[in-house]
Amino acid sequence: MHTTDPIITVVMSVFNGSMYLHDTLASILNQEYDNFELIVTNDGSLDNTGKILDNFAAKDNRVRPIHQQNIGLTESLNRMIRLARGQFIARMDSDDLSHPQRLKKQVDFLQKNPRCVAVGTWYRNTFDDHTQDYESCVPSNLSIMRSLLLEGMNFFAHGSMMIRKSVFSEQNYYYRWRYGQDYDLWLRLIEKYEMGMVEEILYERRDHSSSLSKKLIPR
Repeated sequence: MHTTDPIITVVMSVFNGSMYLHDTLASILNQEYDNFELIVTNDGSLDNTGKILDNFAAKDNRVRPIHQQNIGLTESLNRMIRLARGQFIARMDSDDLSHPQRLKKQVDFLQKNPRCVAVGTWYRNTFDDHTQDYESCVPSNLSIMRSLLLEGMNFFAHGSMMIRKSVFSEQNYYYRWRYGQDYDLWLRLIEKYEMGMVEEILYERRDHSSSLSKKLIPR
């Protein structure tokens, strides 16, 4: 058990996510790197999301659940980041999976590259019927990444990112867009700082009928 503040704070917001939540939480809590806290917001869920979070918190003191009325993803993220004790903020989406070495490899990358403020990973995108599955493997080349972002290609999976906490206050956190709050932040970061990529598939992103990108309500 760590007695000092954690190095990493993982932040995740959940809205009616009980179908995949158990596996998602397990993928984070079973990381090889264990000096982290996990702040999870139950954003007004109507299913048993809250019960699942409380059960995990009762068994693992790294889990810090927040139960609130629905305020949407952007405001929930900003709230959790302000509460975070870690030097690095790791994102996680509530229906995805992180490979066991994800946090270790990302924190190593940021510690070895002090000029870099954010790092993603390669990821595998999986659809319900598996007919359109693909892998995203953009190289860790700053010039290429900057060009692709400026051309409108958001190749970073939001849930796979790790970002220095200090840069959020410098950039006034996520702007309160209904959608695309991640891409907006990447554009602001790439203009002033360096961003990186761990060139391994360390994240599994599920694309299904109830995914955020397919909902019409603001999150």
